[in-house]
Amino acid sequence: MVEKFEGINQRLTEKMNILNLKQKDVCKITNISKNAMSNYVNGNRIPDTLAIYKLSKALNVSIEWLLTGEAVPTNENASQHNYKFSALDLEILKLSHELDVRDQKEIYDIILLKHKRVQQEKRGLSLTSTNGNKDTG
Repeated sequence: MVEKFEGINQRLTEKMNILNLKQKDVCKITNISKNAMSNYVNGNRIPDTLAIYKLSKALNVSIEWLLTGEAVPTNENASQHNYKFSALDLEILKLSHELDVRDQKEIYDIILLKHKRVQQEKRGLSLTSTNGNKDTG
């Protein structure tokens, strides 16, 4: 059991980078002051209970993960969002936690690109190059 809450600042920064959010964006969403947010991100202060709650909601992470880094999504807490995590989903998540934030962001961008492509294909759209040929890349 974790008795010291260390690394909250790194987890905040990591999740903000993944979500492409700046401190000022999180301040707007949570109504946390810029000064307090700066202190949290720089590791000068640990957020109080209300701030932890607001940050967890804004960044879509569990309070436990924000405080300790230990929580892993399960089918039980995913069901409120109608998500069903497969063993592969959980393995991908586990492996990504071993990467640095830059590599995680790169993987996220690849998944986002693929998702957009699939959504366009579902709508019957195709990506075309300027010469009218279908883009196969």
